[in-house]
Amino acid sequence: MTAFPESHRSARGVPDPEHLVRSALHELLRGGSWEALAREIAWRAVHEAGANYATIEWLTPLVEQRFAERIAGLEYQVDMASVRARQQRLRRRPGDRERADNAAAAEGYAEALRKLRTFYEDEVKWATAVISDRLEHGRRRERHSPFHVRRRRSQVNEDPHALRQWLAFLRRPHAA
Repeated sequence: MTAFPESHRSARGVPDPEHLVRSALHELLRGGSWEALAREIAWRAVHEAGANYATIEWLTPLVEQRFAERIAGLEYQVDMASVRARQQRLRRRPGDRERADNAAAAEGYAEALRKLRTFYEDEVKWATAVISDRLEHGRRRERHSPFHVRRRRSQVNEDPHALRQWLAFLRRPHAA
């Protein structure tokens, strides 16, 4: 990793944790927006829970808020990882401050990416659990509520015998 510009360094010489988190978040977004990331998480949860896709509309803002709250405390963890990496490098080579700073930047960035990916997967699990809970405990009176969750209609006949027959039919050679 190349050296970080002075504008992205804190007073101690280590890379600014806010910049490291922003850089890692930029990678996680893959060129998309914050809202698109929240929608992606909601879509994955809806898909995994087997709910209808209208659920995405009310779930996305919840995911967006929770994800933002988790990221708010990330800078401290990234800063600590950077400081530890810098100290370890300086213990091994006391005079090599430039490489120690680069090691701090690399470790801070890696820590930010690890945490963001963990947050992402945790949010998918949380959202899936919310949807599953609503599917299991849904009430009739909530039927017309925009927060009501329904299962998607099955694309395939769920009768195993009919499914086997359909697969056998598809495998047969057909006359052209």
